[in-house]
Parts: sequence; structure tokens; C-alpha cells
Amino acid sequence: MGKKNHDAKPHANEALDLYKHKFIEEAAEMVHTLESSLLSLERDATNSDSINEVFRALHTLKGGSGMFGFDAIESLTQGLESIYDKIRANQLPFDSSIGNLTFTAVDLVKDLLRDSEVTDSRLKEKLEYIKTEIAHFVEHLAHSDEQNIKQNKLNEYTHYIYFRPSIDIFDDGSNPMYLLDELAQIGSVYIKTNCSTIPGIDEIDPTKCYLSWHILLYTSKTEEEIESVFIFVNQQCLLKQYRIAPKNLLKNKLFVYGFDKMSEDHADIPHFLLKDLNIQSDSNISKRNNSGQLHDFELSTVRVSASKLDDLMNLISELITNNAELQVCSDQVQNSKLSAISEKSAKIVRRLRENAFSIRLIPLKSLEVRFQRLVRDLSLELGKDVVLLIIGADTGLDKTILNNIADPIMHLLRNSVDHGIETPEERLKKGKPEHGIIKLEAHHSGNNIFIRVKDDGQGLNLEKIKAKAISLGLIHHNQDLNDKELIRLIFHPGFTTADVVTDISGRGVGMDVVSRMISDIKGTVEVVTQKDQGTEFTIKLPLTLSIIDALLVRIGEGFYLIPLSEVVYCSEISHEHLLAQHNNRIILGDELVPFVYLRKEFNIKDNCPLVERIVVVRYGEIQVAIIVDSIVGDHQAVLKPLGEVFRNQEFISEASILGDGNVALLIDTNKLVKVYTE
Repeated sequence: MGKKNHDAKPHANEALDLYKHKFIEEAAEMVHTLESSLLSLERDATNSDSINEVFRALHTLKGGSGMFGFDAIESLTQGLESIYDKIRANQLPFDSSIGNLTFTAVDLVKDLLRDSEVTDSRLKEKLEYIKTEIAHFVEHLAHSDEQNIKQNKLNEYTHYIYFRPSIDIFDDGSNPMYLLDELAQIGSVYIKTNCSTIPGIDEIDPTKCYLSWHILLYTSKTEEEIESVFIFVNQQCLLKQYRIAPKNLLKNKLFVYGFDKMSEDHADIPHFLLKDLNIQSDSNISKRNNSGQLHDFELSTVRVSASKLDDLMNLISELITNNAELQVCSDQVQNSKLSAISEKSAKIVRRLRENAFSIRLIPLKSLEVRFQRLVRDLSLELGKDVVLLIIGADTGLDKTILNNIADPIMHLLRNSVDHGIETPEERLKKGKPEHGIIKLEAHHSGNNIFIRVKDDGQGLNLEKIKAKAISLGLIHHNQDLNDKELIRLIFHPGFTTADVVTDISGRGVGMDVVSRMISDIKGTVEVVTQKDQGTEFTIKLPLTLSIIDALLVRIGEGFYLIPLSEVVYCSEISHEHLLAQHNNRIILGDELVPFVYLRKEFNIKDNCPLVERIVVVRYGEIQVAIIVDSIVGDHQAVLKPLGEVFRNQEFISEASILGDGNVALLIDTNKLVKVYTE
């Protein structure tokens, strides 16, 4: 007796789970496309490209959700697809009611992707409500469709379709049989299966598709509507379509008999059948082909999981550390050949690091729809007319930084709409345009990324901020603060000037969180405001968090790292001259610059050098001098967390292992400067 395969079912379940996970990823992309196209439609309701994008996304969601058991999504999108089919055919205008209904359904799809079984009772109620709303809309359309049935009868044609899917079409969970079934739902079909390419039993692979199909379809649908059935697999199949006669040739037995007898590998309608059977065809037979050539098709992009990119960066980090050890050994051995190898290796590692960084970069554009949706929804809720302009959307950010900066930007946008932009009536009284504008700008500069959120609203009320700070005991009533010092108060925990607490704002939880989250990814935020002109938030971020170019310095027996992106210039000063300075200020050039003596800060008391080094760093527009014993040189640092014991060090954020095994500590210059200049 043969051995039973007990693992067959688990393997099948694992494969199904994998395909289901792929569908969820692709569905998230479709949702993103839907939101983007809907936002475009709200700006221009006649934009045919946006209408087609919405229809294609809904069609894709409907097909995939039905295939993988997301029945709720299938039923939801099916009704919406009918609505946008009418819009696409210019039989129904797109308006705000359709847009709002679609946005609500899209948000529901997001929830259903997380809860496909609809176990949440509130989600179930919302689903039934939205389905009812869509059903009423579709029912209204159906009544108007009845008037067009007779006209549609005059437009019925027999079409011939040749469909040959890619041999690997099963790999992403696609099933050609569902497409054939969908054709049967839009008309009468006669299908002939081509089995001529199936290999012998010893060579056949059950995961491959060897079949193709010759199809006769009698329908009133247009060629574009027929082609949309295959929109899922348009780049994974060879598709040919002909409109051949304005009558139902499926009822002509002689034609069907000839169709059956034609060569299986023939991919064109045999015109001689029409001629020999004396069937009158169109005077100008319509022919449509897709441009996909199965064997010539090449992928221009490859989907890679985020975990694999993280693994790649970890391996490159280890490679950088090992290369640093190689350089130390090369310097010790003093071998010219080894030095050449070490130098060449260092160049390759740097190029590898740069390439890996570029792979991890994700354009800010990926968050654009999320930002636009927030501004749109809040504007409607607050009765304001606000336009969000995004400049530099192609600016790439490291995946980790992008994930962590999304929420702070969302909060700044929320504040701009809620507190910054006035109502249309208030703006008109001030001589401003009725609609407010928020600009979100991003660009690279050196080793940093700058993101600005700027509105043309009423600006921060500095008098109100001061009064609130006094009432909270943050400052004394007769304390004289400049504008920058007053603005910094908004980042204090629990601080808010809102008179009324709403679901949108006023709870005093926000700007302090924004500041902390930006600080956690080694960024800074600066604020500039002007009464009735608006407020501008500028966020400065590093290019990456895991590997940085740093200046390696020495203090006593310890090594320290200063991010090169923050270094302005270096100089030197005698220890005797340093001791003669007052109020921690030294004159550099023509400026009086505050300085931080790290020996004193870190309580290092061994013998100091006669001449010490000055490293001038910047924090926004402020410059501060850091005094160290000596400068070792530039260093490519792989950063590691300090661990629980050293996590609360005030000016040390992370550490790096040097090539000789010593540990160098990273100085958080932003925090250092902030503390010594406040």
C-alpha cells in the first residue's frame, strides 16, 4: 500500500493563507488608488482617467475578494462597480453624494480587510447600512435601465475572444475559470478549450496553467466592457477580441460546428466560416488585441517584504563593522597589498550601503492620499474650504523614518485646519480668499530631509499662549519672553489654548507628542508664525537612523561620535585660554558662541591636553561649540541601542563599535544644544 500524504491538507492551507495575504496587500494598494482617484474626481468630476481608475479598482477588489473569501467586500464593491459603470458610460454624473458614499464604503473596506468574518457587531451594522444605501442607489439606476433595454437589444453582437493566460498565472492566486464565469454573466457564451499544449503525464506540473480558450460571446456589452473582465490579468495573458456579427451566431449550428473543427492553436476567427456559411458579418470587423506578449514580458519592479530589507540593512551594518576591523589590521600590519584590499573593500561597502539606503527610500507620495483625506474630511466637518498642496512628494524617506513621521505630520495638518485656517466668512472679512491653503513641502539638503507644513491662516496667538502659560504656572506673570520662547511653550505636555474640547482637538495631548516623536527619530521641529499670515512648522530629519557618517572624537580615554550633518566647522583653543572664558561663551570669528565643555559635563578629571579641539554644531539657527580633547577623524558608524541601564543618559543616545573593539558613544547634539541655550 502506498503511504498516505498526511501533510497535503496543511500545505494547501498554508498556500491559501499565503495567497490571502498577497490579496490583502494588493487590496490595500487598490484602496489607496481608490482614494487618490476619488480625490481627483472631487476636483474634476469629468476626469475620465480618474473614473476609469475607480472602476478598475472596484472591479479588482470585487474579483479578488470573491476569490479569497472576503464575501462582505465582494457584495459591497459589486454595487459600487455598477454605479461607476454608469458614470463611465456617461449615463450618470459623478457628484458629492456618490463621492461621500464611496469614501464611506472605502473606509469600511479597510476595516473588512482586518475582520473578514465581520465579528465586530458595530462593523456589521455599518456594513448593512452602507449596503442598503448602495442597493437603493443601484435600484434607482435599474429603473432607468429598463428604458434602455430595447435600445441595448439593437446593439447586441457576437464576439470572438481568444484567451491564453501565462503559464504562471496561478502564482498570485488568479483563477482563469472565474474570468470565464464572469463572461457567462454578461451574455451567452460557447467555450472551446485548447488542450494541445498540455505536456505528458511525466512532465506536467499541477501548479502551471497549460490551457487556453476560444470563446464565442453574444452580448450587448461594448468591447471595452468585455476587456475589463480581464483587467486583473491584462499583463499575464494574451488576449484577442473580435466583434464579428450583429446577430447571435451561437444559434447557428453550422457555424458552431465549424468553430469546433477549427485548429486548436489558431488564435484568429476563421473568416472563411462566415463566408462559407453565407453569414453576413460587419462590413468592418472590429479587432482588439492586448499588447502583452507572454514570453517577452519583463517585470520592471519586484515586491520585497519589509523584513527582508531590514535583514539586508543588518547584514550591511555587520559588514561595515567587519570592514572597520580590516582597516585597523591593515594599519597595524603595514602591508601595502592588504592596505589596497582594505581600501577597495571600504569603497564597495560604501556603495553597497548607499544602494541599500536607496532601496529603503519610500517617497512621501505614499502618504499623500492619507493627508488629503484628512484635510478633506476635517474641512467638511468644520465647514471650512481648505486646499492641501503637496510639493516635493517624490522626496524619499527611509522606511522607518516615514512610518514614524506620518502621525506628527497628520497632527500638524489637523491643527492647521482646526486652529489655523479661518472660516470662509472670517477670511472674507480679513480680505483673504474664501479658501485656505496648507502647503506641505519636502526636500533633501545634504544629509538631512526638511518637511514644512505651512498654512495661510490666523497664526499663533502669542498673547493667549502667554496668558495660558501663566495660568498653568509655567512662567511668571512678569517674565519677559521673546516670540521664540513663547512658541516653545506649545510643546509643553498638556498645553492647549483651546476654549472648547472637541473630538478634533483641545485636550492638550498633541504638540508635546509631536515633539517627542520627532526627537525619537533624531529630528527637530522649528516654528515661525505671523498674525493673520499663518504658521510654518519645519521638521528636520536625518536620512537614516541605523548608519550615519560621524566625526569621531576623544575625551580622556573614551571615544565619542558627533553626527557630521550637524558639524559646521572645527577649530582649536588652548586649555589656559578656555579657563579664562566667562559665562560659557567664547569668541569665534566675529561671534560670541556658547560652548559645552564635555570633560566637565562627563566628569572626566584625568590630565587634559594643553590644546583642545572645538567642534561647532548647529541646532536650527543656533550654533554651539563643543570642546573635546582631540579629533580622530571621519567614521562610518553603525548605531546600536544602549540598553536599559544607559537608556536615560541625557546627552548620549546610542553607541557604535569601532574597528579595534572599543565602543564610541553618540552625542545627541540637538538635545545638548537645546539644554544649553534655553
